[in-house]
Amino acid sequence: MWGQFIPQEGNVIDVTHIIPLEIHTDNVTDVACQGAHFDKVSGIWYTEPHELNGALRDYVYDTDNFNIVAPYYLVITSKMHCWSCHQITRIHGVMFTRFIKKNQDGQGWQSVRRNSFLFHINSLPEEIKKNIKASNYYLDKSKTTGLRYWMNHCEICGERLGDYELFCVENDAFRLMTIEKLLRANVRKVNKLFVSTAGESRRTYEKGYCALPVRCPLRHEWSGVRNNHTSHTIKILYT
Repeated sequence: MWGQFIPQEGNVIDVTHIIPLEIHTDNVTDVACQGAHFDKVSGIWYTEPHELNGALRDYVYDTDNFNIVAPYYLVITSKMHCWSCHQITRIHGVMFTRFIKKNQDGQGWQSVRRNSFLFHINSLPEEIKKNIKASNYYLDKSKTTGLRYWMNHCEICGERLGDYELFCVENDAFRLMTIEKLLRANVRKVNKLFVSTAGESRRTYEKGYCALPVRCPLRHEWSGVRNNHTSHTIKILYT
């Protein structure tokens, strides 16, 4: 029976270095017997470098540098008026319902169960780039921070639509996105591990510190995703 989706943060995973594992349902018994660890809040399987053995090596997600891991992710595609040419353009965001994030001091990981957008993404593995499937979402230099991260661009004029404006300022975009607006958006679930580095372009803005790299902008909480819909009947297209 699927219970209510309750936002929560689990205990710190008191490990400095972890190795994410891409585990599917039919492999659970095997990897558990081989010493893999499962975090029940985030839904992440992982092992530590000194515990990695031949049986687990086939499940290792091949990446070296990361501070965010999610068991799956939602690609949200919405629309807004470009602030340069004022034409309507599609914009894309990556949302998690559960994930782990590395603590700012680099010691340990925090497991989180909460609807959150990820932004200021500094690096993406090739497989995730392909799964996002957005030609106007690519690595570029921010006018605001001067640093490079994956950002939206206007499909008409090519103007950079930076994450600070989309997630911290513009209510027309992803900031404070309501369930009603999500109902009108295209929501596509990718049932694959998400591993990336995000938040390296953090800075203090005039109105205070913008809490990166994740933000929970929803005014109402979802109940958990069940098959191809939530309790708010948001249509989920699976990949």
